[in-house]
Amino acid sequence: MSSPRRPAPTALLSILALTLAAPAFAQEPKKEEPAPAPAAPPADDPAKLKEQIAALQKEVAGLKLKVAGLELEKFGASLTVDKGKDGAEVATVNILKKWSGDKDGFALLKTIPNLQVVYIDNPQVGDAALPALKELPGLTALTLMSPAVTDAGLEQVKELKNLTMLFLTGSKVGDKGLEHLKALPNLQVLALSRTDVTDAGLDVLKDVKTLKSVYLIGAKVSPEAVDKFKAAVPGVAVYK
Repeated sequence: MSSPRRPAPTALLSILALTLAAPAFAQEPKKEEPAPAPAAPPADDPAKLKEQIAALQKEVAGLKLKVAGLELEKFGASLTVDKGKDGAEVATVNILKKWSGDKDGFALLKTIPNLQVVYIDNPQVGDAALPALKELPGLTALTLMSPAVTDAGLEQVKELKNLTMLFLTGSKVGDKGLEHLKALPNLQVLALSRTDVTDAGLDVLKDVKTLKSVYLIGAKVSPEAVDKFKAAVPGVAVYK
């Protein structure tokens, strides 16, 4: 009886090589297919493109607000953002007694998106700082409570064509400065309490046709001049 035939040495080596290599093949990780890139809106879909652009613009505006707010804090001012009547964001800057900024500080204001309200109550802020206001055409309300603000400063304010409210309480504004207010086509509320405005100033205000309210508490106007003003412009409420 013949013995079983043994495999040739070459065949044994091939079988051994395959046996050793098998685990390596088994452990090799499966390559994953790369995730597909998000589909760009079709070139013929302007509405979608417009929507994406608006979203990016809103994001950029938000980042600008954050940066401007941090920079203003360094100078002692504050920045707040509220919702307007139409739901849009409205930015307000408050510059109070802690303010330590100069022209560079005021230059920050023009970087703030949707800045509509500036409130200044600081005796150190005067006419020299006001040229920066010309860079803020979107302002609708401005408060300048400072004895360092004079008639000369109002020459800068006249450039704010969207201004509806102007508060000059405690400033050194007089009759001559009121001439600049004739250039404000939307001014409705004007506060001149504790200013140097006299009876002659009321004659100037008769030509500001959009006025609805005037505050004259502590101003240098006589009761007789107030009565004449009321008779001349009966649609304006006067608080004296």
